[in-house]
Amino acid sequence: EAGISPNLICYNSVINCWAKSNHPDAPFKAEALLNRMQEECNNGNDLVKPNLKTFTIVMNCWAKSRLDMAPERAYKILQHLEHITNSGEKNMQPNAYSYSTMISAWGKSMHSDAADRAIEILDRAEENYRTGKSTVRANSFMYNAAIDAIARSKGRNKASEAASLLKRMINEFQGGNPEVAPSSICYSTVIKACGYTNNPEEKEIAFRIARRIFRELVTEYQPNPISYVNFITACANLKAPCSKRDNLIVSIIEDGVQRGQINTRVLQTFKRAVPNHIFQNTVDKYNLR
Repeated sequence: EAGISPNLICYNSVINCWAKSNHPDAPFKAEALLNRMQEECNNGNDLVKPNLKTFTIVMNCWAKSRLDMAPERAYKILQHLEHITNSGEKNMQPNAYSYSTMISAWGKSMHSDAADRAIEILDRAEENYRTGKSTVRANSFMYNAAIDAIARSKGRNKASEAASLLKRMINEFQGGNPEVAPSSICYSTVIKACGYTNNPEEKEIAFRIARRIFRELVTEYQPNPISYVNFITACANLKAPCSKRDNLIVSIIEDGVQRGQINTRVLQTFKRAVPNHIFQNTVDKYNLR
């Protein structure tokens, strides 16, 4: 009807629909709507002025797309948010979700320097807080996204780097930042990084790290099914087939049975990791069918 025009809520709703659509053109459509909002706002229509949610949805849309250009496009949005925040619009300050989204965008990309860029964003968030440029503290989501970026990378020494980042997280927590309280998720992601180690020269070190991290996890936290999937995968990928490896994997399953953490995915991973007769005997023994 005449006199009725879309407002901020309408635009955000449509952009969010694009973000959830999984359509290949989604990030382009979402960013085009954001640009249209900014243009209308510059022409005097304050009813469609983008807010932090608008920018973050578009960032997330790029991050989910996994297009080669996605991290750089998302990064430009983050830079813009930081610029207008520094210009005085404090309500546009990137929040923890904004930074986590940016870290994930790098982590999910295929760029050779993805892990380094992800850690740079984490470092930047922490530095901005320390210097008073931002009131946003790094949290466990940011750290886990950065550890996951290391796990997904093709770089060397990623088991050691992931473990070091977890140690840094623990130190930050013990130093007074409650937002970075470690969890089973972070420990499991470090184990994932170990299991994804492909360099033969690094596999023994990666296995030792994975085993140590898993021990800490089951001692101090409650492991979840993903924890077991990741550690079994690490054992299978990092150690040559032998009875000692098989016995270790069976003991992991037994621990999971006691804790009630065995699901279909754990069993599927177990089946791929050991000879069929060991799998069948263990499944029958604990009635895991």
